[in-house]
Amino acid sequence: MDGVSNTFSIPAPSLGKTTNDRLNNLCALLDGYFTNGAQHLNVNVMSREMLVEASLFLCSYGLFD
Repeated sequence: MDGVSNTFSIPAPSLGKTTNDRLNNLCALLDGYFTNGAQHLNVNVMSREMLVEASLFLCSYGLFD
């Protein structure tokens, strides 16, 4: 049986106020996802600033050469 691949992006502050909280919350989210039978997940944790910068400087992020 083939699995489904999901991709989601989330800003780091959405996971918690401290680095430790963010790590614990991301681990809990992933544990819950895979415990329910998931097989593959792409997670992008980034800031709004990074997204804006990437949209302005695409070549710097390897999007277009």
